Amino acid sequence: MLRSVPHHFDYFRSGRRSLGVVSLMVACLCTAIWVRSIDITDDVLIVLPGRYRLVIISQDRALQLFFRCAAAIETEPPQIIWRTYVFRPNVIETDLVSWTFRAFGLWFGRVSQQLTHPDSIWIIVVSYWTIIGPLIPICSYLLLSTPTPTHGQISTPEAHNTALDSQGQGEAASSSAVGPSFEDNYNRLLSDQDDRVAMKD
Repeated sequence: MLRSVPHHFDYFRSGRRSLGVVSLMVACLCTAIWVRSIDITDDVLIVLPGRYRLVIISQDRALQLFFRCAAAIETEPPQIIWRTYVFRPNVIETDLVSWTFRAFGLWFGRVSQQLTHPDSIWIIVVSYWTIIGPLIPICSYLLLSTPTPTHGQISTPEAHNTALDSQGQGEAASSSAVGPSFEDNYNRLLSDQDDRVAMKD
């Protein structure tokens, strides 16, 4: 009787390993964008309804987010514009930004009101290594660690031996139901030949 062969994708049926695959894909995507940002600048302009705009810029190994709140309601329709440039120097002038937080590759601040009055513009700068760095050990742990069995899945040596005995009995019953094996037929043929030789003698 044919026995079922474990499928290669059974390894990823665990929720932990599935999350590890997703984390690995995010890490690979961020790495590709990181390398691209060395020579190429990408920016996405998102015009939101009302007074808000969001600009996302990927350049110089970092992701920059500019959030603008206009003083007056603008009539420009909502839209998304994606533009690509050859690498250009960083446009952020640190002297014109009041930084609230600057640590671990993460910057958060606000553009001076002297330049943006009456509008308000907030800036968030995230270095790609701050995203990729934590994802690498997380992916390794989720993909390589062995899931801890639950209380109902913990097996004792006695239960393991009982399961093996049951499996052996099931295989014996299945083989007898299907018919004699090749080894049984071969042994029977040898015994018949011995009987014939004995009768001739």
